[in-house]
Amino acid sequence: MAALRAQSDADYEQVFLVDTVGFGIGASYQRLAHHQPRGDWVWVLDDDDECTYPGLVADVRRIAAEQPEVCVIMARMDHGGSLGVLPDALVWGKSPVLGHLGVSSYIVRRDVWMRHAHAFGSGHYASDYDFIAHVWRDSPAVYWHDVIASRCNRISRGAPEGAA
Repeated sequence: MAALRAQSDADYEQVFLVDTVGFGIGASYQRLAHHQPRGDWVWVLDDDDECTYPGLVADVRRIAAEQPEVCVIMARMDHGGSLGVLPDALVWGKSPVLGHLGVSSYIVRRDVWMRHAHAFGSGHYASDYDFIAHVWRDSPAVYWHDVIASRCNRISRGAPEGAA
């Protein structure tokens, strides 16, 4: 939360979808399939991710104003260790590839979220990829924002908290 409070533009709303039982990432993605955000843009941070770029909210606002046709903003996230920064060079500027991005790699306009959120519904570990791949089928206007916007502090591979 402190990292989000460090944003240079405070015009954002943070919503928590809390897993009180400990079902893990699959169940959290199933909940995202039914989540109806109120803001203009949606960015998902898993519980083990943190925002690392204090200008992100201001940049999203600027990009949306300058290029209103944009409905997906791709950013990078640092997964650390062997995964490194994703999306990596293999897919940067191209269609998403499973294993080369994470849920915090994309920020989508609310209307796009609402049209495609059901793709999170499978509840499996790669539902974040399912969602963005589904969005990509509509040939969205994408802005490739070459900043590291987030960092994964712990890669749990879908295990509930405390189990990894």
